[in-house]
Amino acid sequence: MNIFWTKEKCQEEALKYKTKTDFRINCTQAYGSSIRNKWIYEVCSHMRKNKSYIWTKEFCQEESLNFASRNEFKNKSRYIYQISLKNGWINDICSHMIIIGDLYKRCIYVYEFSDNCAYIGLTSNLDRRFSEHLKKGAVYNHLQKNNIYNFKKLTEYIDVDLAKKLEEKYVNEYKKNGWIILNKYKTGSIGGQKFWTKEKCHTESLNYKTRGEFKNKSQSCYQISLRNKWLDDICVHMVKIRNSNGYWTKERCKEESLKYSTRWEFGKNCISGYSSSYKNKWLDEVCSHMIKN
Repeated sequence: MNIFWTKEKCQEEALKYKTKTDFRINCTQAYGSSIRNKWIYEVCSHMRKNKSYIWTKEFCQEESLNFASRNEFKNKSRYIYQISLKNGWINDICSHMIIIGDLYKRCIYVYEFSDNCAYIGLTSNLDRRFSEHLKKGAVYNHLQKNNIYNFKKLTEYIDVDLAKKLEEKYVNEYKKNGWIILNKYKTGSIGGQKFWTKEKCHTESLNYKTRGEFKNKSQSCYQISLRNKWLDDICVHMVKIRNSNGYWTKERCKEESLKYSTRWEFGKNCISGYSSSYKNKWLDEVCSHMIKN
């Protein structure tokens, strides 16, 4: 029988542990549900905090446990991600994370119900798709009649064209073995996601004035362009914003630091100002107004 981890159950389970690492190791289901539903900060609010501002591997590991994927880690805790990358820790501290596909990679999965019904699908994010099936659609409808099932990942994330062919193959195999197929639509469907060609990326980029704006407002298009090395070509119209060497004077660092109440916030929200303060040994002075932990 599958256990559904509600927020209350996750909170109750989390109270047994002092750190997120202990929580993840001892109850992966509750930890995973907390990550997926973005309850992790709340259910772990009682846990021991690392008060040090020295970016150790252990500190970065603890921060990484707030995220389900490297992409989320990179976007939401960029400074810690970059430190982990620079020090060669990234593979170790992200080993718990979900591996997901993209526009060009899909994996195939199946729901096998105890009444001999099956649903076979393909997705770029298995964890997200599992959650979606519990809210609506053919799987959800069948769960109202029978909630005893086995959820299997049939392939790794593979080329999308191959995945579409294999999905049909698996459907036919299940039919031959006597399973009743719940799929309503033809196999090979990959949803409404847009395939970003270079031309489409260029058209999309024209909506933005800077690469920063492009990256923040059209992440999938930006990442595809970056991966395919199209950025320089498609962003030629954009305004280049770069602080010249020497921009972060002591006075500017002090002014910037006043926006934050802790060094953590300063480092997370203004990497260049924080780094300049640290390199020039101004950090204690420019952060003198901050809360001491």
